[in-house]
Amino acid sequence: MKKKVFVPLIALALALPLASCGGENKSEVYYGFGSDATYETDRGGNVQTTIKAASALFNKDGKILDLKVDSLQVKVKAEALDVVLLNATGYNDEANTDIKSKFELRYDYNMKDTSANIGAIEGGAEWFEQTIAFENWAVGKTVAEIEASIDENGDLVNGAEIGNTMTVSNTFVAIKEAYENRKQAETAKEESKVGVAMFTMHAPLQTTVKVGGAVYEGDKVAGSKVDSYQIPYVINESVDEAEAPVFKVAINEERKQVDAANTSVKSKEDLQFDYNMKDTSANIGVIEGGAEWFEQAAAFEAYAIGKTAAELKALELDEEGKPVNGGEIGTTMTVTSFLELYEEAYEIASQGR
Repeated sequence: MKKKVFVPLIALALALPLASCGGENKSEVYYGFGSDATYETDRGGNVQTTIKAASALFNKDGKILDLKVDSLQVKVKAEALDVVLLNATGYNDEANTDIKSKFELRYDYNMKDTSANIGAIEGGAEWFEQTIAFENWAVGKTVAEIEASIDENGDLVNGAEIGNTMTVSNTFVAIKEAYENRKQAETAKEESKVGVAMFTMHAPLQTTVKVGGAVYEGDKVAGSKVDSYQIPYVINESVDEAEAPVFKVAINEERKQVDAANTSVKSKEDLQFDYNMKDTSANIGVIEGGAEWFEQAAAFEAYAIGKTAAELKALELDEEGKPVNGGEIGTTMTVTSFLELYEEAYEIASQGR
């Protein structure tokens, strides 16, 4: 038990400016990450899933100190039975497996003319430009203040003044989740910067989207979150006697990841124990009793605290991309995607938009 120390009032008053930020010269700040994935299927069976991600730093009063958001659209079409291909010309990489986020696309997202036609922003503004305007506006505000500024259509009531006339309701869902999941970042300061990251890995009947973010104090991780979405597809074949088969793609609603009632997709973090990998983990024998995906991800996030992106990138992995010291860290999963998320988040946090 610590001894009580009585301090003269004048000494206490002199100490208050230092202690007001959490004591021991530390700022009381909190890091949070949130994401949201919704899908739609057109009459032809093509599917588009939109994932929003928000990485944010809050002070003790819930005001945003730094915010980075991004969005990624996964568009797919059926090529043949059991083969689904990405269907977004200009959005994909040369191997047709990874998709650029809207922020990565910058002017290639090509919405400036549409924005100009709306007439609210003189000359129009691209998605990434409007997003920067939104992020800058959000700094200094609470989640409640942001919510109060969104109308029934999901738009900002003073969007033209802010420089953002896009619908922000789904982005707000991710920001609100970041606030609700926030944790104190003991080594961060109010001036620390956050980064956000997202990328895809596509297979014949499933697209995996990795999302994450981190707050960096200097070049060291002060808090982070990694997550993953698995978007499963099913192909329905319809045959016209006079024509070749027509393949229609749909989200596989029998999979636990899919919330058909809300046309949304759950992440591995959302699924928690329903992801059901604890027994598999236990059979590996490295973690006593095994650990679920979200538990192993949390263990890696704890391991990352205080490390630089370069130190994380230098982590020794086996041929499957699993940490050689996985038992010590608390994860026996492949973590190559985690390391890429930290690296991308650091680039954004350190270089800015």
